Amino acid sequence: MTTAQSQSVAAAPRRTAFTLIELTIAVLVMGILAAVAAPAIVDAMRDARARAAALVVASDLDHARHQAQARNDAQTVTFDPSAETYELVGLSHFDRASQSYVVDLAPEPYQAAVDSASFGADGTSLSITFNRFGRPDYGGSVVVSAGGVQRTVIVDGVTGKATVQP
Repeated sequence: MTTAQSQSVAAAPRRTAFTLIELTIAVLVMGILAAVAAPAIVDAMRDARARAAALVVASDLDHARHQAQARNDAQTVTFDPSAETYELVGLSHFDRASQSYVVDLAPEPYQAAVDSASFGADGTSLSITFNRFGRPDYGGSVVVSAGGVQRTVIVDGVTGKATVQP
């Protein structure tokens, strides 16, 4: 081999492409990682939906309490577990002023259910009423669920403050 031939071989650019085997292995590894991560992602989505539904219930209970104080009049919230809804009785929805303040937890983004609502002296009432001072007639709880994950909203019987249990 001459010097000119050896210089041209040494100066030839190297190929930097991936082989079909390397690409196949990379895709296989990504598929295995996705299969392992998918159940955790689904569980996290269920937990996030249940928590979001519980937070909106707690927020609306606090809204009803504040409305009772602001209007100097009683404010009732009624839950309907069979319809997955609850209503702030007598209030207009803040987004749609011509409609009642009814919240449906079944569709997106919550995809949740109202499992139970327990208010009143014996815990059988589906309604809670805040007096003009924002105090509830009785404390109680609301249980919501999404995909088998449950969250409980507790209403303090003295202050009326709604909190979500972890």
